[in-house]
Amino acid sequence: MFSGIIEETATVVGIEKDRENVHFTLKCSFVDELKIDQSVAHNGVCLTVVNIANGAYTVTAMKETLDRSNLGLLCVGDRVNVERSMLMNGRLDGMWTKPPAAPKYATPMAVITSTSNTRAHRRCAGAAI
Repeated sequence: MFSGIIEETATVVGIEKDRENVHFTLKCSFVDELKIDQSVAHNGVCLTVVNIANGAYTVTAMKETLDRSNLGLLCVGDRVNVERSMLMNGRLDGMWTKPPAAPKYATPMAVITSTSNTRAHRRCAGAAI
């Protein structure tokens, strides 16, 4: 479970395509505290740590995740908002946005008037992700 409060930003230091999935390797200040199979939110998307080496950690995003988030647009050098899962013995900071009788989780703040999802928008270092 995550509070939704960004802990810091991590830097993408490696991207490796594996069929339809992508392995992202990132560096941040809490790498030494991570463990394999631990969950970390990346731009709000929960991904599992699959490797830790040389001061960096790796997570894998499946095709469905890449299609439904902005993670497929990432390039080496990009900064990513990261958050570790909440500790149950600490504060539960963040916004609990759904009042008991509310029909939605949050009040809309903007309206999306158009979207574009072409392969040209998914190019990184000359290779389509």
